[in-house]
Parts: sequence; C-alpha cells; structure tokens
Amino acid sequence: MPAPSKVCNLPEALGWLREGWTYQWIVDEYIRKYGTQTTVSMWSVIRRRHGIQPRIVRDRDLIPWEVNPEHRHSHAVSMLRAEARKRAGMSLSPRAAKSLSAWLGLLQRDRTVVHYDRKTTGGWRYLPKREGIDLGLIREPSGLSRHHDEGRGQISVEVEIVYEDGRTVPFDPELLSDPN
Repeated sequence: MPAPSKVCNLPEALGWLREGWTYQWIVDEYIRKYGTQTTVSMWSVIRRRHGIQPRIVRDRDLIPWEVNPEHRHSHAVSMLRAEARKRAGMSLSPRAAKSLSAWLGLLQRDRTVVHYDRKTTGGWRYLPKREGIDLGLIREPSGLSRHHDEGRGQISVEVEIVYEDGRTVPFDPELLSDPN
C-alpha cells in the first residue's frame, strides 16, 4: 500500500505550480500553513504527473552562455529566465512579474544590457548598450556580422561555438582580450 500523500490541498498546490511559484516556496508555505514537511523533488513529481509545464524555459537568445553553477542563482539570470517564461506565454507569480518589470525598467533607464563572463567572481555584469549592436537584453557578441533572415525576419549569428553534446552559443571575441 502506498504511503499517504503529504499534499493537504491538491487544487491549491496545483494552482501554485501553474502560477510558477518555486518548489522551495511551496515547501516553505506547506511548513508555514500546514506544518507538513515536503521536498522539492516531491513537487517536481507532482507537477510532472499532473501535466503542468516546467517553470524553466530554455531560451538560448536570452541565455546563450554555459553558466557556472555558482552563478546560476544571481538576480540577472533569474530575471532573464523570468523573461524567457513570459516570452513563452507562461505565467509568472505576481512577485516575479513585479520584479521583472522593475528590472526591465532599470535596463531601459540606464541603457544597459546583461553580460556574462564565467571567468569572473560574480559572472554577471551590466554594460552600456551599444546602439545598432545590442538589440535585446543581453550583450551581443562583438565583431560578428549579423543579418536578418529575409524569409522569417529573424536575426541570426554567423559564428557559433558548437559543443560535443550539440549545444551552440554565439562566439564573443571580446572574451579573448585581456580587460586590464
């Protein structure tokens, strides 16, 4: 006989998962609200069993870099992930939507873009947006010829790094130069 479920209110929990609340938030909320200890992996299984889309959206246009584990929880990459979810038509929690809106406003106000350098301590930096080069939220690789695909109106990069597992990322020659 299977162990009894720790889920106290399934419709409520499924609503939280659909709204995009983090698994850790749900774990903490279950302790606060019901005094019940759950795990992140339990909520992941419940999400999958009920056919709810994963919260993580892979958007290589927004996060084309291989991000080091120690840099995966910074504010910049969290906001890029939230924007990816928004672009994919997924809902954001009210808190995430408010944070994303404020962050996008700061980027626009300061005319900056996000840059990632995995070799630095913090990894993430905000750099001045280059007119005609940085077309979105991230620092575009410099020194590359970019063009619009006439058939679909999409921008493509001519130079990419292709990893053995098939992942591709735009090549940025600036990463080869010594900033000092």
